[in-house]
Amino acid sequence: MKCKYRFKTFGLLRLKEIHPIRSSGYLWEFEETKGVITHICVTVRVTQREYWPEITPNPTPGVSFDIRLIPPHTMFIQVELRTLQGLLSLFGLRSIDISNPEIEWIAENDDEQNYLKVNSYRSTLAEVSPESISPLDFDVLARAVFASPKAYEIDIHLSFFRRALIDMHEQQFIEAIYDLYFVLETAYGGGKFKKADILEKFKAAAELRQATEQALRSPSISVTCEGNVRRVFQDKFSHLTVDEYLEHIVDLRGFLHHHTQRRKGIWHPENQGEYKIDAIILLA
Repeated sequence: MKCKYRFKTFGLLRLKEIHPIRSSGYLWEFEETKGVITHICVTVRVTQREYWPEITPNPTPGVSFDIRLIPPHTMFIQVELRTLQGLLSLFGLRSIDISNPEIEWIAENDDEQNYLKVNSYRSTLAEVSPESISPLDFDVLARAVFASPKAYEIDIHLSFFRRALIDMHEQQFIEAIYDLYFVLETAYGGGKFKKADILEKFKAAAELRQATEQALRSPSISVTCEGNVRRVFQDKFSHLTVDEYLEHIVDLRGFLHHHTQRRKGIWHPENQGEYKIDAIILLA
């Protein structure tokens, strides 16, 4: 049995000629349109049957089947792709969609073909349906129009916040934290930059304290609707006081503002998901 991953690429990486490559036990293949690479495919042989896809009946009402999909080598391939996209960025590649590959199972004999009930799948992030969004009252739109000539004093705050929303949508959570921190620093920092000074300013800001209290005690649906996020919130944040959370934010920004490979556990710009919960709470 073989497992084939197909990763979409973005950018203008254009090759004169294209050939398959064998490396690290994988077969690397490249799809192109007009010479520009559009997908990178990585194929690996899977000999252990426990890693083959499996479908079993589910007795739960409303659920027909349990589908077990444990594609092998995923983490190792993603690590190599992460480095590869950095290397190829020198020549026109912008990014690789490392997190959402198409995965195809390829039988190599009749026995494997008879076993297969799932040949391929892909996980994607669905766009929010317009019908699921609560419509805005017209008077809010009108008031925004009337306020815009007078709201220039908070234009920078709003610009950082708007950029953070874009970062969140694109799951660039580290960048979202930066933009959201700048909202707070611009609004409440009083021109201070040293840790002790800006922390003093944050702790003295009544508006910020009230908003922090609300975010910690009444978490948004972004926190409560997703099991993993909810558990991390409960373990890491729900018990914090306002002062402790503000200290955490200042420390986190300082941690993300610097980088060295000498430090164990240093952040990686591609591990955006590790900072999702921080970004969600800071957004709140």
